Amino acid sequence: MLGIDLVELARFRTIEERGEDEPFRARVLTDGERRWVGGHDAPDVATAVCIAVKEAFVKLLGGRPEGFDWKDVEVHPPAALPAVPARLDAVTAVLAGAGAEGVEYGPCSMSRAAASRFAALVRTPERPSAAPWAAWGRLGPDVVAVATWA
Repeated sequence: MLGIDLVELARFRTIEERGEDEPFRARVLTDGERRWVGGHDAPDVATAVCIAVKEAFVKLLGGRPEGFDWKDVEVHPPAALPAVPARLDAVTAVLAGAGAEGVEYGPCSMSRAAASRFAALVRTPERPSAAPWAAWGRLGPDVVAVATWA
């Protein structure tokens, strides 16, 4: 199962130009994501990555569950990588094959409420536990993200 999203980077540059970037980030990003975005060389790109990953998870799940909040899904920066699941290598290869540049990947986490709502969709007897992961990169003027369970 995969969820894929493409975000127009120009959209986030417009938000920054209007001076609405901090209120927007406060509304949709977790504190950890905001720290990552704030320390990133290109905050607009990092913001777009977070949104694309969150949207990719929504698509993976078939839509926004009742009570969904953008902060229910948190993207962790690549520096926080534990052992990377082999399945993610295939996902990053797909992104690179599609022409995505600067492909990175990382673990994600979910709030307790979100995790309990989402668990029924991804857990099977063969896979009693599943962890959310995402890969992302630049595709021309846009940011593309793929969400999966490993």
